[in-house]
Amino acid sequence: MIYLVAGHSKSDPGAIGVGGVKESELAMELRDKIAHFITSKGYKVTLDNDHNSLSQVIARIKSTESCVICDIHFNAGPATATGVETIIPDRSTANERMIAGLITSGIASAMGIRSRGVKSEKDTARKTLAIMKLSGINLLPEICFVSNKSDMSAYQANKDKVAEVIARHLITAEDLLK
Repeated sequence: MIYLVAGHSKSDPGAIGVGGVKESELAMELRDKIAHFITSKGYKVTLDNDHNSLSQVIARIKSTESCVICDIHFNAGPATATGVETIIPDRSTANERMIAGLITSGIASAMGIRSRGVKSEKDTARKTLAIMKLSGINLLPEICFVSNKSDMSAYQANKDKVAEVIARHLITAEDLLK
């Protein structure tokens, strides 16, 4: 089963970026685009609820070793910060590292932005991420920086390509687990 989570909800907007754009709105829109692509290929996907807290989202996921969990986020930082990165668990598997690398390089290519690479959760500001504790393949792509005007322009111009890249690699991940 593929689970898609918008990293923030209507009650938790996440980062606020260029022009007042909310991370939650970007993540929910991208989640829905990815889900559409996955279902059009005959695969099943389960989405989070736009109003749930992270603990409620995690409680809904029936994680097993055959799950693929993708928690979509957008980064924030100085206006000059740019690029895409994907976070994986500290205890990552070869499959997680491979799929995260494919997603990261695919987004960088689709948007024409820098790849910041694949990082472990210990490399994040929080050092530990609840979503990474679930069984299966866990991925947290930080699509680009909402605080960077060029990143946001590249994302808006290429969001359908980004959705397709992520969807294709989530399907590959699920197929690996069958």
